[in-house]
Amino acid sequence: MNGLIDGNGLRVLGAASVDPSLLRGIDDEHARRIAAIAIQARNLPQDSRGIAPSIRYHGRRIAEANRRWDPPAAPAASPAPAAHDQEQEIADPLPRSLHFDQNPRSGADLPGQVRQLVDSARARLTTQAPPSIRLDARLAALTAIGQYADVLDTLSAAATAGGDIRALVDAVAELSRMVNEYGDQHALTDDPAWQDLHGTDPLDATEMNTRTAEIDPSTLRFHVLDQAIMAAQITRVMGQEFGDYVTERFAGMLPLNAESVRALVAPDQQHRLDKPLADPQTVALHDSGLDLMFMRPGRSLLAAASSMVHEATHGLQPSWVAEQIEIKAGARTKAESKDRIAQRKFEREFEAFSAQREFLRRLLHHRTHEQLQQRRRHRAVPDQYRDMVYGTDAALEEDVRSKYFVRDADGRIAPRDTFLGHEREAATATEDVMDTLERYLRDLRRILHFGYDEPDEAALDRATHDHQ
Repeated sequence: MNGLIDGNGLRVLGAASVDPSLLRGIDDEHARRIAAIAIQARNLPQDSRGIAPSIRYHGRRIAEANRRWDPPAAPAASPAPAAHDQEQEIADPLPRSLHFDQNPRSGADLPGQVRQLVDSARARLTTQAPPSIRLDARLAALTAIGQYADVLDTLSAAATAGGDIRALVDAVAELSRMVNEYGDQHALTDDPAWQDLHGTDPLDATEMNTRTAEIDPSTLRFHVLDQAIMAAQITRVMGQEFGDYVTERFAGMLPLNAESVRALVAPDQQHRLDKPLADPQTVALHDSGLDLMFMRPGRSLLAAASSMVHEATHGLQPSWVAEQIEIKAGARTKAESKDRIAQRKFEREFEAFSAQREFLRRLLHHRTHEQLQQRRRHRAVPDQYRDMVYGTDAALEEDVRSKYFVRDADGRIAPRDTFLGHEREAATATEDVMDTLERYLRDLRRILHFGYDEPDEAALDRATHDHQ
């Protein structure tokens, strides 16, 4: 419970106690939560032990526990840098942690790296800093963060065994909060605290652009900590409802490599992945027939997270099978049917790329085209997505259109807003992409509540992949 924030910004500090006899009767599914609560309880101040839970916290702690927490405002737009600054920024490599310069690093390395930096900082502070109340508070905060690495290990083991990463996602967000709070609140004279733990905030965008998504050899899936870091960042940036949906979808997201496909996909369905496996340009895809997502391993966590936003958007869209059946039923000729399917394919892809770009842009806190141009070499943007992030809406639409070869009945590339002679609006307005996702989520809730019949896939002789 420590550090949880509700929808209104209320932050909870501390943990409640439960009679041990009750805890002993709880099933194994909740064991990871018990471990987390036990560690939090050990971190309570000494003067709070042995006091009934109802009166454990005195007035100051009650006030702090109920203090509203407001997210920091987005930074103001920076003025355009001078020419020499631009050249310097372009020339510099991606900055990595002050402490870890090995490449690659993955989310699986995070708990050990947290403990390593905590131990190093404590050893330095206890031998070099003069005794003070502020030093004691800083050392206590370091201890709590080091112990929280144990929570990550416990929850990672539970998620690997059970497949549910939700508790681990919350723990990743909590570690990010603890690391940032440590840097903000525990500086000493001429000794900024943030340097102690630089590189261990799992949601720092530059760090996510440095860490890579790797396969856990015990499951042949992406490591659960990699999944949790991506899910926590998507939730933070795109909102709780979309984040919850993506978190659930990670159970159906598999590595796009031959070994994982052989082990995790039904033998009679593995042929569906032959083409994307052989095409190195396919970094991620959603297969609506299998209702699974696939992603290349070894990419940065930030690039992989943005691809997850893209593929999860496909997962929210109406059934591609049903849409093609409807188009074929209403078309006058096979040529018209083919062209309308191509147009709808383009529209689906444009929606997905728009959501992906929205995720990356929100990470930058710079929303206008002019502001984005000033940050063109921002190190938190994956190299392969720079043109998408910094380009105009028209450039994104043209890029998607060129990738999916939308042509009219005469074989010509369709005009921007027309198809088959009918005036059409653009596939989707980029600024309204969040409204589109919210509409899809509402439709999903309705489907889950009322149920629906999926069309027979055998009715179509077609590919079902939504590629990126």
